This record gives sequence, structure tokens and C-alpha cells, in this order.
Amino acid sequence: MRIHLLATLLVSVVCLSRTFAQSASITSGCAPLTVDFSAPAGQATFFWDFGNGANSTDAAPSTTFAEAGTYTVELRTSAGGDLVGSLTITVFTPPVVSLTVDTTRGCIPLDLQFTSTSTAPAGVNITGYNWVFGDGGSGSSAAPNHTYNTPGMYDVSLQVLTDQAGCNVTEIFPALVTVGGVQGVNFFTNPNPALVCDPPLTVGFINSTNPTGLTFDWNFGNGNTFTGIAPPNELYTEAGDYTVTLTASDSLGCTGERTRPVSILSPISCLNVPDTVCGEELVFYEPFALADEIVWEFPASSLQGIDELGRRWVIFTEPGINEVGLQLTNNTPITCVLDTTLLIWADTVNMELAADPTFTCENILTTDFSATSSSGAGFEWLSQNGDSIIGPMATFTYEHIDTLEFQMNNLTPFLTQLVATNPSGCRDTILHIDTIFTPNALFMPDVVSGCAPLTVDFEDYSASFSDILSYQYNYGDGNTAVFANDDNHSYTFTEPGEYEVVLDIVNANDCRDTSYVRLIEVGAPADIEFVY
Repeated sequence: MRIHLLATLLVSVVCLSRTFAQSASITSGCAPLTVDFSAPAGQATFFWDFGNGANSTDAAPSTTFAEAGTYTVELRTSAGGDLVGSLTITVFTPPVVSLTVDTTRGCIPLDLQFTSTSTAPAGVNITGYNWVFGDGGSGSSAAPNHTYNTPGMYDVSLQVLTDQAGCNVTEIFPALVTVGGVQGVNFFTNPNPALVCDPPLTVGFINSTNPTGLTFDWNFGNGNTFTGIAPPNELYTEAGDYTVTLTASDSLGCTGERTRPVSILSPISCLNVPDTVCGEELVFYEPFALADEIVWEFPASSLQGIDELGRRWVIFTEPGINEVGLQLTNNTPITCVLDTTLLIWADTVNMELAADPTFTCENILTTDFSATSSSGAGFEWLSQNGDSIIGPMATFTYEHIDTLEFQMNNLTPFLTQLVATNPSGCRDTILHIDTIFTPNALFMPDVVSGCAPLTVDFEDYSASFSDILSYQYNYGDGNTAVFANDDNHSYTFTEPGEYEVVLDIVNANDCRDTSYVRLIEVGAPADIEFVY
């Protein structure tokens, strides 16, 4: 009976080993899923039923599950024989890769927002994304942003990464994005440069732009236009400076442009000089004309120089009309001399500021401001607190907050800024200072304790914005003294006790302050008896 029981146990162990010893290279993934199987060690004969209509008698077969589903793979000793063991293979449908983009057509720089709308079946989790935008750019988020800076047609690919074997799917979206943009637009004038002393001037135009897929629009700067690659010559009959603009457009409506100047010199059009400037301000003079020699003649009262960039600057110090002489000489392609006189008006703001009051010995100062200008300027007030008021009048309140009980009072200035701008755009700024100065009563005794009678010298350290007219000491023993100056003085305490001494001051602005208390301790003399 013991032998039979031992044999039964051995058979059970063998059966359990065979049931769970066969293995698969993978047990889940997306179709088509190829799985390699291995029989348990010691197995002599094999019959595999893969559950997908296929079977094998190999020890280590493989099969491909072409359709999604759940498959039970059985290993038997032979067809219809004993079951060695079984495995479950789960096959998923691959994820569906899809995306959205805010637009697929536009001009450079084209900034696009891509979003993955891909889906995966239950049991398959999307773990990441790989984007390729077709222009060398890439991304790894679910919703990347990408900018196209070069015209062209771009394929976009999206790879969806998952946590299941064979479920990573890549989808290519051919020619998804079309980017337009016109580059390399250029033309030349004939003559070059297009510059003469006097009208008329006939100008030819040479379009050097690659015309493939483009349309061209010309604006000659004199009211005339043309559409086409090569425009006819243009006749300019009036002196002046003209800007010729060539605009090229592609099929998406994207454009690029190039400009060239045409200049027929005249006293009015040859300079970038306004007829009104602000006096005492820096003015730069840069001629539009391509002159080989430029000679200026500024008023003797003006300041002038050349900055580090080679630009001539002038400051008109005299308000009103200033005469500026100019001679331009141009030797290319022809010698052209232009003499002219420019009348420049140097404008000023001419403003005045009034404030009342400008000083207080209180902790709060409210000042009314008013401004006037003979040049019709507008006003903007800015307080030190950051408040802003537009108009000729303003009222600001400033407060000095004393956060320390024994801090010494001091002069506290407050700045108010007034900016005036006249109709010519000239500006002037005034900074006005208002002050808060609470007087500070302060004194020091030379001793603070001793025996009666105790004489104490008091020294004044008081501070005030205006003269202090009265110093009143209260000695704490019922006596007071008033002084008109800050000279040192003495006082004698005749009786023992503790005395709180304070000082009250009044200045010329009737501002008052009381010092903090100084304690004077006066003791009785010792009563000593000698016994022999």
C-alpha cells in the first residue's frame, strides 16, 4: 500500500510539472502576433493545438495569431492524447493612429498645434508618442507645437508607443502640411542708383526673382502700378523721393517684397528733416540722397557734432526760426550739386510749476499743484506714491509713517514729477521737492543718579528744519524752565526721589515736539554715626 501511494505521488508530480512547464515567448500583444513555444524538459512526443486552426508536432514550434482574440494553446502527448498543459494567449487589435492639426496650409513662419487623437483597445495602454514633422523637426508629447520656417509640402508621421508587444504603430500622413512663402525677391533699377538732379527721369526695372509659381505686383511710388514679371519703363516728372515696391505672391497668398529708391533731388525731398524740432534736444540729420559730399551750415548759436556711428547731430539753443544751409554734391552717376536753405523752428515747452504748501512739520502733507505753459502744453503729474493725474492741476498727499517709537525725526523729501508735452511733441520735466520734517526734541544729562543735592548738566541735541524758538524743561519735581537757545544749563535736585525730565520745543513754524523721558534718581545722603 505504501508503494502504491508513492507511485501515485510521483505521477502527480510529473503531471503537475508537465502542466505548468511549457512556455511561450509572449502571452499578449497585437495582431499579427507571432509566439514561440517550448515544451517542458523530458517531454518525448508533442502535439500542439494553437486554437487558431493550426497545430504542430515540434518540440519548439511558433505560430502567428492574425486576428484579435483570446486563444487557449494546448500541449498533448499526441493528437487526442493526454493533456500536458495549456497557455492563454491574448491578441489585441492594434491601436488606431490619428491626429488633428489647427490648419494644414499657411505661410512661413507657420506655427501649428498638432494633437494625437489615437485610440487603443482595452488592455492596451498608450505610453508615448514620436512625431516626425518632415522638415527635420520632431516631438514626443501628445500635443506638440511646431513651426515651419521653410516653404514646402511636408509628410507628417506619428508613432504611438504602448505597453504591449507588437502594438507600437506608426502612421505616415503624406503631404499633410503645405507651407507657402516667397523668398529671394529682388530687382534692380536702370540707372542704378536711380538718382538725378532734376526731372524728368525714366527708370527701367530688372526682375531677378525666380518666377516659378509666383505672380508679381509693382508699385512705383508715384501712383502708378503694374502686374507682371517685367514692367515697362516708368517716367518720373516731379522732384521727390519715391519708393518702388515689388511684391511677389504664391498660390497660397503668401508674399515677399523688395523695395528700391528713386530720387530726384529737390530742397524739400532730399532730407529727413522736420520743419519743427524741440529746442535743447538732440536732432540727427541724415540725407536720403546718395551724396558724395555733404556740407552743413548751422547757426552759430547751435551745438553740433558727430556720434560714434558717424551721424551728424545738432542742438538748437535758440528758440524760434533757425536757418540751416546745405550743399549736396553727388558724382555718381553724374555730378549733381544742390544748394538749399532749410528753415527749422525750434519749439519750447515754456512751463512753470506752483505748489502750496511745500513744507510741513506734521506727518501728513497735502500739496496743491498747478502748472502753466505759454506753448499750450498738456500736463501729466506723477507722485512719489505712483499716482498719476492728467491736467494742469493736481493734489497729492504724502505721509511719513514713523514705525520706531524712539527713532529720531528727520527731513523726509517727497518728489513730484511734472511732464509737459506741447502740440509739437516737445517735452520738459520738472521735479518738485516737498518736505515733511517733524522737529525732534532731544537732550542728554551728564549724570542720571546721585545723592541729594544733585546738580545735573543738560545738553541739548534737538533738531528742526527751522529755528527752535523755545526750549521748555519740565524737571519732574514741579519746576520748569524756558530757554530761547540750546546752550547747556544746570539744574539741582534738592530732595531725594525719582524725577522724570522731559523737554518741549517749538520752532519758527510753530511745530512742536516732546522728548522722551529721562529718569534722574536722587538718593538721600547716608546717616553715619561713630561710636567710640
